[in-house]
Amino acid sequence: MRIACVYVPDLPLQAVLRRTPEHRAELQSEPVALAETAGERARVLACTHNARQAGVRPGLLVSQARAVASGMLGPNRLRVLVASAADSEATTAALAKLYRGEDAVIAWWGTAVECASAVARLERAGQLAARATSTALARLDALADTWHVIEPTDAVRQGARRLLRAHDLRAGDALQLAAAVIAAEGQPGSLEVVCLDERLAMAALREGFMVVDRARL
Repeated sequence: MRIACVYVPDLPLQAVLRRTPEHRAELQSEPVALAETAGERARVLACTHNARQAGVRPGLLVSQARAVASGMLGPNRLRVLVASAADSEATTAALAKLYRGEDAVIAWWGTAVECASAVARLERAGQLAARATSTALARLDALADTWHVIEPTDAVRQGARRLLRAHDLRAGDALQLAAAVIAAEGQPGSLEVVCLDERLAMAALREGFMVVDRARL
């Protein structure tokens, strides 16, 4: 059995890192934004932790992202990469194959909301039409109905607070990992975590979980 710890908005960026593993450490340590297309009017799809700390957010125009980052980091410090549909499709196909091979999937209560957020962001960016968005959300609902969901209990909240002090995590990621801890019932080595986020995967390993090798994804 595996537990899915999903941070979907970073999927396009993680797909690029998958294509260039030799540059993974370099890109993770730099302020990097991933744009949907080339040009200053393109929208930012995802960004690294360092770029977020400089004020860059998905949905900004590249020109806006550069201006925001320049105020915090200095001129020309933000590195902008262009997304490749082939990268995302390859990663999505690998995840789908992994998913179909599982008899049971455990997911955090907020996972369906995070997935819906990613779909909505694509719609706002003009990458999904309204009908395609409705279809994607209906498929999400159908999948979510089959998950074993970890509910938002006090134990999850307290676990997330502990994890935030122990690891470099965002609040949402800490909740994901706290849910995994609850699901493992004190035996993290009994569950395998599927995760595309570098920091969340490292934290899961340090907590004793097995993590699916992202080279397979």
